[in-house]
Amino acid sequence: MLEVLEETGVVVAPETLRVLTVATTPDRRQNLIVCQSPPVEHEGPFTHDSEVSEVLVIHEPVEAAFLLHTQVARQFFENGDSN
Repeated sequence: MLEVLEETGVVVAPETLRVLTVATTPDRRQNLIVCQSPPVEHEGPFTHDSEVSEVLVIHEPVEAAFLLHTQVARQFFENGDSN
């Protein structure tokens, strides 16, 4: 969960995650593993490294920086997994 910490400043326990989907980028060079975490207590604002343009908590589909992220978020909310 080092990637979550680096990109948000939030500590997430790996054993609490539920894998929602795995998607591969069109060039087949990267896999996107999307997980859901139970709510996590976090004080202060999100922090992030230079790889991140923005950190958001979303409650509906949004346009993301990458098309694949936008598609996965849309699928998540359309499938009713947002509860």
